[in-house]
Amino acid sequence: MRDLRLGCVHRNKLIRECLVSAMRAGGCDAREVDHDRWNHCQEIEKFRPHVVVVDLGLPQRSSLEIVKHVRAFLKEVKIIVLIPCKSLSAYDRQKVLESVGLGVHGFVLEESSLDELRDAIGHAMEGRMFCSPHIVGSMFADLASLTREASWAGRTRTSKLTRRELEVLKWVAEGLSNKQVAGRLSLSIYTIKNHIHNILKKLEVEDRLAAVEHAVDQEWITPVNGYVVAQR
Repeated sequence: MRDLRLGCVHRNKLIRECLVSAMRAGGCDAREVDHDRWNHCQEIEKFRPHVVVVDLGLPQRSSLEIVKHVRAFLKEVKIIVLIPCKSLSAYDRQKVLESVGLGVHGFVLEESSLDELRDAIGHAMEGRMFCSPHIVGSMFADLASLTREASWAGRTRTSKLTRRELEVLKWVAEGLSNKQVAGRLSLSIYTIKNHIHNILKKLEVEDRLAAVEHAVDQEWITPVNGYVVAQR
């Protein structure tokens, strides 16, 4: 990787210095960029690196703002995103997905080896995407969840029931009484009774069991362990 210019933007000064030192030892012209400095994006522009390594864990949405800036003003620069840990919060997972949309070239876990980071940089320079295996698994899990949600939304679009009524019916299908459903949803028992009344009326059925059977047949709900419906 000789003659490669690399910029490193990380919230932790020690990690920045260690990474820059390691990459310089391999022949790179590596420089650290302190995101706390007001002109850090201008520093990157002036340096004109081949690759920028950006920490996903920067405060707020700073990492995404840096990615946007680089993509806008240094279109040929490759961007590798460092991900802080395997256990990503929903907020961090959303930032990963946004990063994909912005056109980053790789994702590497911080706990990965230096060799894996070098592999990611090599892939990026060859125009190929790189992603640590755990991140691939996490992203596919998110994609599967979105697919299931979209599928459920499609099935329930023609339902006469509101989203809240379907939620109430789901808990009824799990065997919860009106009082228990009210507790789960932080609603009054009178509100739950009103929802049940509306569900029976809309589905034109006589009782809760018939309502649940209809919803299961239509795949609006999927009880976890079959269903034993409480009478009230």
